[in-house]
Amino acid sequence: MKSLIFFLVSPLVLGLIAFKLKPEIFLGSSALDVQGGWSFVGIFLGYVGCVLSAYAAFEVRRLSDRYFAKQRLPQLRKQAGQITDKMDELKEMKLVEVRAHGFLGEVRVLVKQLEKTRSPGFPEVVKRTKRYCTEVEKRVKNCSDENLAVNDVGEFWDLYTSLTEVSDEIHAYEQEVKASL
Repeated sequence: MKSLIFFLVSPLVLGLIAFKLKPEIFLGSSALDVQGGWSFVGIFLGYVGCVLSAYAAFEVRRLSDRYFAKQRLPQLRKQAGQITDKMDELKEMKLVEVRAHGFLGEVRVLVKQLEKTRSPGFPEVVKRTKRYCTEVEKRVKNCSDENLAVNDVGEFWDLYTSLTEVSDEIHAYEQEVKASL
């Protein structure tokens, strides 16, 4: 709202200052007549219309993103919980055996869906989750020790923590939305 007021008032103030200092900028060599006055009014109202239209488009986009997030986030939170449950079951397995379970693909899909929601507060957590997923994938692909347990892999637990954080962020966002209504 502050930016809207700024964009509406600042050109008017600058125009008035310029008019006071050098009226010939606006008027040329002739005096201000009715036609010139209405031209100024028209220019100002046109500018106000453009600013208000831009603000309305921005607000529509924000409301659309918020509605999309409200519809998708509960399902994504459930999906994140299912992935962490699956990861919890895998903790006793060997790292080599983890490939067959395909939870890393599910994590990538979840990350892409979260990126589409464009909700505030999620980009940092989503980037971190994406990075940890890549690290776990590299670790699984390059695993040379067949006896290495998943429990001993730090990247796996970083990914687990980050997915739990995603779920918590979604829950906090849902609570904020409920409180703002």
